[in-house]
Amino acid sequence: MRPMRFLKENKKTITLAFALVASSHGLASTRLDLAEKYTNDTQVLKYQQGKLRAQNDLQVGSISPSRVGELTSRRSSLNLWGYGIGPYYAHHLGSNAMMYSVAATNHREVSEYGEVRIRVGAGVAEDGEFHTSSLSLGGAYMPFTGDATPLLGAELGLAYAAGKKIDTTAGFAGALLFGFRFFRTSNTHLELSGRYESFFNKNEDSKKIPATFGAQLSVLII
Repeated sequence: MRPMRFLKENKKTITLAFALVASSHGLASTRLDLAEKYTNDTQVLKYQQGKLRAQNDLQVGSISPSRVGELTSRRSSLNLWGYGIGPYYAHHLGSNAMMYSVAATNHREVSEYGEVRIRVGAGVAEDGEFHTSSLSLGGAYMPFTGDATPLLGAELGLAYAAGKKIDTTAGFAGALLFGFRFFRTSNTHLELSGRYESFFNKNEDSKKIPATFGAQLSVLII
């Protein structure tokens, strides 16, 4: 009978103790939930900070937080038009005079590291002895995704050359190019490049393969 008597006499105390235990358990659960939520939020924040670069550290291919929901499974290429001018020289075209060269190039950046190029170029020797033109398709590799990067590329296409001292040469030609691209994170880029282009066939007069080489400064606009 003593246990029953003890329970009756201390009913309120026991009830209050159970209430405090339950309350503390609920508070602990709440704290646990908050801690779990904080941990998850921190992980998401760390992921975002790792994947989404700060505005003052832009790189090609970085994604702003406001565009995370717009990601798709297929990448859209960046379309730029480049316009360039520069000095060129020629082999086996009847003159050693410097050539004034101009070009228009469509650049399609298919990834952070590479682009497809379609180029139309023309040039004329300063002494008027010869002129050239070409249409080519190729690509370039850019190893860095920051504001500046070196580039290395190749093109294949058609070329034409004619002069006062040589017979007309026309046919397939290949080109190698190298240089630097600046301001890639802007909508206006600057490119300084060197280019060597050679015909695949010989000139009928000189029996040698004509080629051109030189440098070009280009502005690229989105």
